[in-house]
Amino acid sequence: MKEFLEKYFEPIRDLFFRVGIKRVTMDDVCSELGISKRTLYQKFNDKNHLVKEIFYKDFCDFKNKVGSAQNSSDAIYETYILFQLVKDKQGEISVSTLYDLRKYYCPVNNAISKMTNQMVMETLVKTIKRGISEGNYRKDVEPIAIASLVSFIFNSFMIEGIIKPGNPSFSLNYLLDYHLNSICTSEGVIYWERLKQQLNSI
Repeated sequence: MKEFLEKYFEPIRDLFFRVGIKRVTMDDVCSELGISKRTLYQKFNDKNHLVKEIFYKDFCDFKNKVGSAQNSSDAIYETYILFQLVKDKQGEISVSTLYDLRKYYCPVNNAISKMTNQMVMETLVKTIKRGISEGNYRKDVEPIAIASLVSFIFNSFMIEGIIKPGNPSFSLNYLLDYHLNSICTSEGVIYWERLKQQLNSI
């Protein structure tokens, strides 16, 4: 199954993300991949099994990207990358897909949501502690409290749809700017402003 997922993961995921889960049949998947139903059913017992494996691998890929962000030069740039990863993920998946996942595949949704929330929370706490040790974040910042708030914002952005993509007055980039200006030292704010100029020039 691992080799099959490595080969066909992206087209199956893109199909689910674009069309939704409920509307996609196993016949649709076979047609998209150009394979027989027999081949598909040799790898997956049914559609539930397929959905579970696709969304679990999607989570693992997202987790790896978040892990790579921790290799960034500093906590501020790492935080920027984390916000961009969440923004990109929200842009990939349709509202209908999120609805289908929650309504028709609740166990999968609950498991993925729990793992994602835990992973994001742990990453944010480490990043904030790193920023404090680097002198870019204020020493009086409470890592767990701030991480909980940012995690809630991420969850709202990705799952609940509270923050609408394309709305410049209430975007994730705006919240990133607000977040960093709230917890940075004066030196951190200067660095963040300089980094923004560099990123905007790319």
